[in-house]
Formats: sequence, structure tokens, C-alpha cells
Amino acid sequence: MQGMEVYPSNIAETENNNIRQIVKTYELSASGSPDSIPREAFDNAGWRYEFTDITKNVITDNATKECSVPLSVKSRTKDIDEIISQLSPTLQYSAPDGYSGLLSLDISSIAVESADEAEAEPDGEGVVDNPAVEPGAEPIAAAPAGIDPGLPDENGSTYQTAAVYTGTLSKQIADKAVYSVYFTGIRITPAPAPAAPEKQEMPVSDNRPVVTKTVVISTCFSFVCCLFFFLLFRGNVKVYNLQEGAYVLLGEARIGFTYPVINLTPFAGKAVTGSFVLILNQHVSKRMHDKTVTVNYGGKSLQHIVQYNDRGYNFEVGF
Repeated sequence: MQGMEVYPSNIAETENNNIRQIVKTYELSASGSPDSIPREAFDNAGWRYEFTDITKNVITDNATKECSVPLSVKSRTKDIDEIISQLSPTLQYSAPDGYSGLLSLDISSIAVESADEAEAEPDGEGVVDNPAVEPGAEPIAAAPAGIDPGLPDENGSTYQTAAVYTGTLSKQIADKAVYSVYFTGIRITPAPAPAAPEKQEMPVSDNRPVVTKTVVISTCFSFVCCLFFFLLFRGNVKVYNLQEGAYVLLGEARIGFTYPVINLTPFAGKAVTGSFVLILNQHVSKRMHDKTVTVNYGGKSLQHIVQYNDRGYNFEVGF
């Protein structure tokens, strides 16, 4: 199923403790692979949603089939009523294919013949002793206490009794798998456009323009805003990819501290292999110490726990 495009059967949006999530539900066959489920980040209504978790719930169904189990026991009598009293009325049976259930004795199937005649029958005909009942099943037949079914009657004869237990067997089979994919949202804060300075007449003194305080303040404010947003949104994780035996720098990705997710999918056009080395600077690795970082790439997701060591931190991931 890998490579096949799948679509969610339901999409729900939740918000708990100021954490906003979108949950997408996918219904696949019981043997289907979840690798085909999209996990790429997306934008919605001013929020950026990153993949954080996926859960699976298997839906089962009850399958049934009819079953008949033959049996053969020795008896010292050919009286049907006495034989019925010796046979168990029910049989707990487990089939080799996983079906199980309680079978009932079919009284109309009981047949009695001389043991000597039964032994003289050709191989493969008649009813065999010890039918194929799973280990652990209840005894097929039980003789009353004090009666040995193998003893001959007063005429010196023993008999072979054949009977059949019938009924319905059942087992639980997997019907489908329901996957819930969780995406956690981060509000997107657009950078405000710097206010344009008011156009003023520049006083002239000795034919040279004079810069007013308003222009200086506006220019400084614009510069500070640009510098702030540059530092806020610039990448803080260097991304290297294994190419021809060496790791080559592809660029920088950004990791947030509230929801630590590194998205490598934008580098798919530059990457040659699925092996990456990610380098966090000292400031980032210190703040992310002992936290779990989720790394997304091409619809797949891996997790790594950062261990700060007073220097820049790096780790390798493979997809």
C-alpha cells in the first residue's frame, strides 16, 4: 500500500489547555501500512500545524462457521440409551484454524457395531478413534463411574460406538485499522510592515539638507524591527546530507522551543540520500536538553532526545 494516496475519513479540531490540535482519522485494511498516511506540516487559518503523534485502533468482527466432529469409543453394551448416558452431551472444541465453540451431541448419528467388525473395516473407512480435537478440549466421551467400557458383555462381546458432535464455531478477526494522526498548531505571527515615515519638507541651510529627529528615529525603529524578526525566524539547526561518502551542508532549519519539531521535507530537492546530520548550536542544545525532538521528512517521522554537553550538539537520523 506504500505510495498509494489515502484520504482522511474525518477531520476534527480540538483545543485543551491552550494547545490547539487537528486530528485526522484514516481507515485502512487490517493489513494496510500506515506509511502511506501523510504527516507533512500545513497551514490553516493563521496556524502552522506540525505532526506530533499517530495512534492505531484495530476493529474486529466475529466470524462463524458450522462444524461436525466424529468420534469413536468402545462400549460393553449396544443399548442406545445406556450409551447415550455414557457420552458427554456437549464438547468444547478448538479447531486448528482458530475457530472454537461448544458442540452438541447429535443423538441421531449414534451407531453401534461389534468391535470385531469395526476392526475388520478397511483403512480410511468408518469412524476413527481419537478424532482431531485440539489439545485441552474436554473429553469426548465419559463412562459412568464403576463401568469399564472396554469389558465384554455377558456374551463375551465388545462394541464400537460412533457419534458426531455438531454446532457453530466462531473467532474474532481483524476487520480494519483506524489511525488517528495528531497535528499540533503554532500561531503564525506575520511580521508587521515598518511604518513609512511621514514625508516632510527638508529644511535647507546653506544649500545642504538637514536630517530631522523624526527621520532618524523612524530609521532606527525600522532597523531594530528587521533585526528582531531576522533573529526570531532565522534557522538554528544546520542540516547536512550524506552525498558520495561525505556530509554536505544543505542549509538551516528552525526548531521551536514550545513544540520541538525539525522539518527536513523542504530539503528533499537537495538531498541525495536519507541520511542526515543535524547540528544544534550551544544556545539551542542547552534549552532543548533532555527534551524529545521530532524530525519529519517525506511523510516519515523520527524522535530523538537531546543531551546537552556544554558545546554544540549534533545527531544523525536516517530515513
